[in-house]
Amino acid sequence: PSLTEIVVALGASDQLVARTDFDTHAELVALPSIGPGLDPSLEALVGLDVDIVLMTVAREGRALGDRLDAIGIEMITLPTDEIEDVYAAIDRLARLVGMESRGTALEAEIRSGLGEVEAAVGGRPRVDVLYVVWADPPLTSGGGTFVDALIRAAGGRNVFEDAPLPWPTVGFESIVDRDPDVVIWPDGDLETGTLPYVQGLPGWRDVPAVREGRVVFVDATTFNRPGPGLVTSARELARALHPESFRPPA
Repeated sequence: PSLTEIVVALGASDQLVARTDFDTHAELVALPSIGPGLDPSLEALVGLDVDIVLMTVAREGRALGDRLDAIGIEMITLPTDEIEDVYAAIDRLARLVGMESRGTALEAEIRSGLGEVEAAVGGRPRVDVLYVVWADPPLTSGGGTFVDALIRAAGGRNVFEDAPLPWPTVGFESIVDRDPDVVIWPDGDLETGTLPYVQGLPGWRDVPAVREGRVVFVDATTFNRPGPGLVTSARELARALHPESFRPPA
């Protein structure tokens, strides 16, 4: 979804002919879906006369790339794990759809917006943050990822910034040992995105921040998609970590 949303932000949604089940942007929902991102319907792709398939995951996408190549469809892989990857993806896609000037402007808007968020919380003590990518088993963000960049811009410190992997699976003992001040829980479900639900999950109830209610729920469809929504995500996170920086003057 992050790549297709970049294409939309570039003003080139008319060049998209299909989407995956996970593409929920308002300008995309009317397009036919070719199924899950890593296992699309090749028959549907051929029927839609697709020239290029965009993919963010390299390793898992190799087999798909071979299948697409066999039927004459090119796959372009653009990683978005790191914030600089996102800027590179914007540049590549802007050239691909013939919107170079808009691509330059979009990158500048994101850089400027993140800088404004960082300035708004500048000087505040950093808040130790655990970002939950997946709950069971716990999967989080290591250092250098776009999530890590969002946390830093919002005035936080990623408690697993020293992890050897960008998206490490971690144990509850390690989480408790690092003792985050706040747990960020991306969710879009009204039932699972509640404090009682999280506090009832085995293991999570032992994390002091969860037990004491220091959990911030955010929309997974925004926070887990590195693209045009990065500034919105950073601003929302900054408001949660440092609300005093955004209160109107008395």
